[in-house]
Amino acid sequence: MKIRPNILLRNLNPTDVELVYGLFSDKKTIQYTDYRPHISISESKKFIQQRINEANKKTAFLWGIFSENNAELIGIVRLYHIDYYHKFAATGGLIKSNHRRQGIITAAYKFVLKFVFNELLLHRLEAQVFTKNIASCRLLEKLGFRQEAMLRENFLINNKFESSFMYSILEEEYIRNESIHP
Repeated sequence: MKIRPNILLRNLNPTDVELVYGLFSDKKTIQYTDYRPHISISESKKFIQQRINEANKKTAFLWGIFSENNAELIGIVRLYHIDYYHKFAATGGLIKSNHRRQGIITAAYKFVLKFVFNELLLHRLEAQVFTKNIASCRLLEKLGFRQEAMLRENFLINNKFESSFMYSILEEEYIRNESIHP
């Protein structure tokens, strides 16, 4: 699906293994995430297969953000911890540093929001962001998420505990925001 001129959002497939390895082995790209760097192609291959299995079971979804000709994987957005009974899920994403601040990840999250509230018919979407990732905090707030809490030292990253902010958006907030900013 085209989310911006020259930018596609699509499911990963096994032929993307080199691109996935390139994205997840770049420490700068994953610095504000809890992903560990991929150290081998086989690790990326396993990662793709796990995401395909989750999507087939509808327990989680991951979309790659690609340049229009599929030559470059520039980021991902993910929907996970989907609870169909309680009607909530969590989301997260990442984008290569040279593609940040161009509205690409914003467009990807807008797709996720529509998918969550219009197709899965969930009630709540959550996102956790490291406290030092100010740009992602601003992005979530711009999309209508509200900060709920600071979770102290809840991630162990590079042998150091990091804190995160919990954000959420409810279905009615999404609908209200969409009517103001379609």
